[in-house]
Amino acid sequence: DALALLNLEAVQGALGRTESDPPPSPNIYVWQLPAEATDDFLKELFQQCGNVLSVKAVPGKRYGFVRFSTTEEAVFAVQAVNGLACHGTTLKVKFADNTKGAGKGKAGPAGGFGDGGGLVAAAAASIAAMGGAPP
Repeated sequence: DALALLNLEAVQGALGRTESDPPPSPNIYVWQLPAEATDDFLKELFQQCGNVLSVKAVPGKRYGFVRFSTTEEAVFAVQAVNGLACHGTTLKVKFADNTKGAGKGKAGPAGGFGDGGGLVAAAAASIAAMGGAPP
């Protein structure tokens, strides 16, 4: 419908998307993670943006995936966390290229990474400044 297309174009424009970027979806790709990032770290960080269904950090490669329950939550996460500086790196976030394998990540309780060495607190401040997670 025309209104949905208009909203999608507004989201794409707000995120600086190009035609070659994947369209908004509940799945996001995160790279330039701190070397010590784990599944628990990703869950703790991104649950501040919405309902996280699954996460998967790739040890040693410094990237991972997060799946939210809605596209709106993922849009908010991209806006809130992309460009966030932590542990000597700058986190990069975009929508994942496809949904193959979606939901296979770890969805258990967060923990095991402490407070992320201040990263989660910094992300919380960034997210709060944007008005918090979408309803």
